Amino acid sequence: MRDSLTLQPRSKPDADTLRLLGEIRLSRETETSTSPERQEETIHGIRQMVQGVLVHICDDLDVSGRVYPQQRPKLGSWFRALDPACETNECSHTPAEPCMGQWDALVAWKMDRITRRALHFHTLMEWMKKYGKAIITSDGVNTTTKAGRQMAEMMAMVASWEWEAIQERNEGAAEKMRQLGRWKGGVVPYGYRAVPSPIHEEGWYLVFEDDTIRHVQTMVNLSEDHSMKDITAYLNENGIVCPSEWRKRNQLIAKGEITPVEAEKRAPGRWNQSSVHVILTNRVLTGESWKDGKPVRGKDGLPVMRAQALMVKAAFEVMQKRFKTRGNVEGVVTKNATDLRDVAYCMNCLAPLYQSNSSRVWKGKTHHYNYFRCSTNNRPGARCHEDAVNMNGHDLKALVEKYFLNEVGSVEAQIRVFVPGNDVGAERERYEMNLKELSEEWDMNLYDYEGGRQEYLGRKKRLMERLKQLETEEIVKPHYEWQPMGKTYGEAWAGMEWNERGNLLRKCGVKVLAWPALGPKAPPRVLLDFPDDMKERLREHVAVSSFTS
Repeated sequence: MRDSLTLQPRSKPDADTLRLLGEIRLSRETETSTSPERQEETIHGIRQMVQGVLVHICDDLDVSGRVYPQQRPKLGSWFRALDPACETNECSHTPAEPCMGQWDALVAWKMDRITRRALHFHTLMEWMKKYGKAIITSDGVNTTTKAGRQMAEMMAMVASWEWEAIQERNEGAAEKMRQLGRWKGGVVPYGYRAVPSPIHEEGWYLVFEDDTIRHVQTMVNLSEDHSMKDITAYLNENGIVCPSEWRKRNQLIAKGEITPVEAEKRAPGRWNQSSVHVILTNRVLTGESWKDGKPVRGKDGLPVMRAQALMVKAAFEVMQKRFKTRGNVEGVVTKNATDLRDVAYCMNCLAPLYQSNSSRVWKGKTHHYNYFRCSTNNRPGARCHEDAVNMNGHDLKALVEKYFLNEVGSVEAQIRVFVPGNDVGAERERYEMNLKELSEEWDMNLYDYEGGRQEYLGRKKRLMERLKQLETEEIVKPHYEWQPMGKTYGEAWAGMEWNERGNLLRKCGVKVLAWPALGPKAPPRVLLDFPDDMKERLREHVAVSSFTS
């Protein structure tokens, strides 16, 4: 309807014709009773009733009624004065330049589309009186008359009381659901799905979604010795469906627009480090209900569970400490980032080595310097070694290259690739725990209601059938496998820059231990530590080479 509407902006008001500014507002675009189409029809009805001219309609979708009208994304600009003439309705602006001089009355479906707060209403009315504006809605508000103004004030007060009562009820209901271990709604975390509570007659509970919880488990496993940047790269390289695409698929399936098979054919989307950080720091992984940074506890003093637990609380806390000690949880490269990140460590204190770059002009030429220093020396008042100085970066890298190629230069290049496994063992434990909990619920007479016995037996049967199936499956634990690169390490090394070489060392699991130089001209001392499985492969290579020669 709006596409065919011819808007008629005018610089000056006609004495007998009101210029109308429409406002459409929704807290959520999913609302149906107050859809934009219905609100627009009402606005056109008001225009016909007052025989006014519709200047513009503002669409403020997904905007709460708590937001003051003058601060809303679309409506707010129509309250501004671009120049003094706007305040006296004598400006020559058009809707392309929204201003207060182009309209006389604000129209909406109902008063709560304009504001739900009594304080906002009174502030808005003071502004309206000052500049000769009015409010007209379909529920009896028309501030061009005294009766209409009184009606508007009364409705604003009622709307404000109603809103406050709704907030109190919502908070009370949310607190009750937290105490009962129910999922209070909202965006379901990646890896989970909401199902009717298996314990209570009402409410929801979060359980694992088999297709995605395995990816969360993979992220948890990788977090032990990988940064969030590396985890993000792994997910993208392996085509794992990202959270936004996962939710989009679920929405399309729920609407019946695509089938689960068709959903699998869609592009997986791209992961970013922020989404990985959100998942790995969400306490839903422990299954516990939390509020204000503290676990919600039941009458027995134990944390209330609102979801299936992927990991115990102690393991979750250890993972969070790893993120904090590594720092840079969002994966942003700091000014001290190094090509040998997560590879080079101080041999004296085992702290990471950081790279430092500097330059100076001498005799008309700019000279660039590259150094490595122990990160312990970056802390105020701390010192790795009283005589230690920065290590020359070129010398350190040259030694790393020399020792690495001397050891493996002629060996077929392979890199360690993480294999998440099938998690059958952990799933067995979860089903066994569920069976135990089910028996405890039965002993507590929690199924003592009509149909309760049938529900109990049905749940037990399904759990036992799945457990029996899992007992026939082979357990494949998360592990690393070596995959060939199709060339020798020497060939791969020669075609790489130093940031790529550092990545190769990380993927091979090689650690570089460097003793800090004890003088400005003293060269660093370096030791390369190869992982045990790589050492075994190298020994096999040497044995085969000796035998064939």
